[in-house]
Amino acid sequence: MNIEVKSKIKYSGKEDEKFEFITECEVIDHGIYKEIKYREPDVEDLPSSDVSIKVYNDYIQIKRTGAINSDIVLDEKNNSECEYETPFGHFNLFVKTKEIRINELNISSIYMLSFDGSEPAEHVLDIKVFEEEKRQ
Repeated sequence: MNIEVKSKIKYSGKEDEKFEFITECEVIDHGIYKEIKYREPDVEDLPSSDVSIKVYNDYIQIKRTGAINSDIVLDEKNNSECEYETPFGHFNLFVKTKEIRINELNISSIYMLSFDGSEPAEHVLDIKVFEEEKRQ
């Protein structure tokens, strides 16, 4: 299986940041949720992290371990808070999910994220899991 991740961060008064990649993933069915596991590619000065996305009926939990450690819940019904650890420092993240759509393992979400009193930035996240096409 493969996963395509597209992320865009919209800052007030600044240029948008975009991050896109396709990589191999593993999907595990735990009954009440499905879990997607993959290794995130290196980004600029940060080495890659392992990612686990638990997909429930109406929310998801994204856990990163490695160079970045975090455990974010995207849920329209509840705001969430988590610790965000990087080689550059430790922050408290505050997450308010504006919208989340889950169709099997295809996920689309818009959420506001701020840390330690910063102005919230809008994040747009699109995730698609698919089987690798056979090449002839």
